[in-house]
Amino acid sequence: MLNLNLLFGESLPKASERLKLICFVAGSEGLSFTNLKETYNRFHLPQIKNWSRDFSNLKANKETFVKDECVFLTPSAKKRIETEYQAYIEVEDDFDLGDFGNFNNLNALDIDAARNMSKIYCQLHLFENSVRKFMEKVFVETIGSDWWDKVANASNRQKHDRRLENEKSKKWLPSRIERGPLYSLDWIDLVKMMSRQEEKFESYFSDINFFHRFTDLYGLRNVIAHNGYFDDEESLLRIQLCIKDWIKQTSV
Repeated sequence: MLNLNLLFGESLPKASERLKLICFVAGSEGLSFTNLKETYNRFHLPQIKNWSRDFSNLKANKETFVKDECVFLTPSAKKRIETEYQAYIEVEDDFDLGDFGNFNNLNALDIDAARNMSKIYCQLHLFENSVRKFMEKVFVETIGSDWWDKVANASNRQKHDRRLENEKSKKWLPSRIERGPLYSLDWIDLVKMMSRQEEKFESYFSDINFFHRFTDLYGLRNVIAHNGYFDDEESLLRIQLCIKDWIKQTSV
């Protein structure tokens, strides 16, 4: 599957090519005029002034053909896109159920839901730990190696100490705190800590309201962390946009 979120986040092809890429993702279902507009607008791309003209141009393009008022890419166009945008095409691996086979009381839809959520979990796992590493980097640069003693409040210290004691008493469990004190804190604790230390992050975030989107994402993160499931486009897009914004904003 061609990852348009990643592609459009790094480069922006010309308008005619963007429409073909969206057509590529539509695959065997084809692309109708209505679906084109809805899909295009989801990626917050530059506005198209004349949709009718551009859709007509897409239909008339030598790399497309029309069937039942829907646009499809020609086989050669599909091959070209697969080759030129290979770096943005994600190959779906077989979903490994380990040695358990199928689980009792679950059907194919449950397995598909787990497969979909595993991808989102991976994205949020990397995102949350990217936030931790970024925070530690900023604190070390602006405060020094003793930053934890100066930025952690009573609630942070209590949670850290409680989880540290828990790890000491349950040695069979893998430790996360050994990577640093921020790993003992939850998502919402990280957001609050950055908000309290706003001045330390001014060179990256000129507006404290930037942090609010991460507070909003906390609910979705908890659904995933506790093995829940959702598949609505709005929630999925919110996660993608939040991660993209974070990467852009914290890049050097």
